[in-house]
Amino acid sequence: MITDNDIRKLKKEFKKDFATKTELNLLRQDLNNFKKSVDIRFTVVEDAIDNLSRDLADFREQTTKSLDWLVGAFKKFDEEHTILSMR
Repeated sequence: MITDNDIRKLKKEFKKDFATKTELNLLRQDLNNFKKSVDIRFTVVEDAIDNLSRDLADFREQTTKSLDWLVGAFKKFDEEHTILSMR
């Protein structure tokens, strides 16, 4: 167990007072508030990333459908061109 003499030596060595229970409780509350704030910010960022991911998936699907149609149209045009060229 730490004695009063040990406390005096530590205060002298570090040239600071020790934190009280009240100060430690306030620090704990500040850290909890900070944690909640960070959690909220990360939740907002995660939601934004999820929304962006869904939007990009929809865009990719739409682009793929459009490209499929376009490839089909070019293929049909090529076949028609080949048939007309042979006549």
